[in-house]
Amino acid sequence: MPKERIVFQFAAYRIMSSRRHALRVAVQTAVATLAVHLLMRPLAPDLESWAVIAALFTIGTSVDATLGAGISRIAGTALGAGLGLAVTGLLGGSSLPALLLAAVLSNSLAAIWPGLTYAAVMAAIVALDPSPDGRSALALSGAVVLGTIFGTAASFLVWPEFGRNRAVLSLREAMDDCREFLGLIHKGVTTDDRRNRYFLHQRFRGHLFALYDRIAETHFTPQVRSGAGLREAADAVEALWYALVILDRGVISGRARLPDRTVERVRPVLAAVQTEACRVLESASIAAGPGRATPTDPTELMRVLAEARELTLAAAAEGRDIAPAQEQALQALSFALDEMERSLMALMRVIEPECEAPDKVRAA
Repeated sequence: MPKERIVFQFAAYRIMSSRRHALRVAVQTAVATLAVHLLMRPLAPDLESWAVIAALFTIGTSVDATLGAGISRIAGTALGAGLGLAVTGLLGGSSLPALLLAAVLSNSLAAIWPGLTYAAVMAAIVALDPSPDGRSALALSGAVVLGTIFGTAASFLVWPEFGRNRAVLSLREAMDDCREFLGLIHKGVTTDDRRNRYFLHQRFRGHLFALYDRIAETHFTPQVRSGAGLREAADAVEALWYALVILDRGVISGRARLPDRTVERVRPVLAAVQTEACRVLESASIAAGPGRATPTDPTELMRVLAEARELTLAAAAEGRDIAPAQEQALQALSFALDEMERSLMALMRVIEPECEAPDKVRAA
């Protein structure tokens, strides 16, 4: 698959999947900018640009991210202004030593607490302020704080989107990737679709990274609807993906090593596994989202998985002249099915704790 085509495919997917988010941020930005302009134009037009810039840099990907950025920016502004005034007062006014000391101290603090990066900007501006009382620098600090407040308010009041909702969206996208991967695994019994496999692996990685990033910025109810933590759900879907990778390699290895008659016997059983696993994942995706979902019954999934394992183990036991490589491929396939069952049921217990436990299903 040409590199340029991969880049274009990812770019197109990113644009299509993010258009609602981009529109929301655009609306919030327009409202915050207009509010800052209407207030700052008659009061302090020379400081309007600083207030607008502060509002633009405050609006984040979610209400949670905006709130964190707003608090950090206000704290950094206050700290930087106070540090600049203290240094200039200590050294007798604006000078190169005052600038150096203010810049070194504020940037050192920002290296320890990255959220206070704005402190370095304000400290340097105050240290360079030629007015003896630092009045212009304080006015600038006020404009930055005002813009930050307007940006934060726009994120909360205009089309608000909480970090939890965006994290759940990434979680559902990752589960959809797992469903699509199951389809490719089933196709792998007869064909090797490397191009779509590569694209799907890259897409899942993007969804997983976005999921963990959104979890990190979530401050309000960082849980799925079942009450389980978002990170627990993310770990579960990541474990399922790697279990599917093992199953995919087992299928590809089996296709290369096993005789055609064995492959044909395994193929319909794997198709049933794919169908039931996709059904369970679709139900889990609905259960993780905002809508209501019917509790999933995993009985049929457990049955077809048991049948697939029994078939692979029975095939491995057939005949005394089976090649070691063929027996190894069948054992690997059985192990991969076990891993898939374990990780899929672990995900279900996180998303739908009312789902019947595997041991109860086996005992039925």
